[in-house]
Amino acid sequence: EVDKNKNLMIATGNVIINSKNMTVKADKVVYDKKADKATAIGNVIIEAEDGSIYKSEEVILTEEFKAISAIPLFGTLKDKSNIMSKSFKKTADGSSYFKEGIYTACDCNLKKNDPPPIWTLNSKEIRHKPDEKTIYHKHVTMKLFSFPILYIPYLSHPDWTVKRKSGFLTPSFGYSNRNGFNTTLPYYITTS
Repeated sequence: EVDKNKNLMIATGNVIINSKNMTVKADKVVYDKKADKATAIGNVIIEAEDGSIYKSEEVILTEEFKAISAIPLFGTLKDKSNIMSKSFKKTADGSSYFKEGIYTACDCNLKKNDPPPIWTLNSKEIRHKPDEKTIYHKHVTMKLFSFPILYIPYLSHPDWTVKRKSGFLTPSFGYSNRNGFNTTLPYYITTS
């Protein structure tokens, strides 16, 4: 439907918006041409050009569909890691901000918690800077089987586009009759 007086276009059903960087699918989209704002509502799926898939119930697209905000957001990144946040904002330059986010490399469904992730990084804010190929976490609590085991004020790690980078690897935990409970935190150094 087109409302020429209000300069609105309303599309319902299987709505698909294709842009240079992504594809947005939704049950309903209301596009306000004057405000350069499209609101996608109901079963919204965003397929990014890098292969990541994000899902939400409501997404607002602005700046010629380059800027996005969503409440809440569930995502599966290209490397099959998962992210969830209460609110999400992506700026026109490509930087992403996840408020009260949960990140895990486990192959799981964070929305349904099935299967529950073995470990998560729960952060007040997660920021992805694609130009630096880095993900930054602020006020991070690492949880193992939903139990908090470690707090770090700040943490950064390479994003899913980086093949190798020096840094800490996933910790491992164990128990033996000789040593009791033990943990290792390996560090990887790139040689090239």
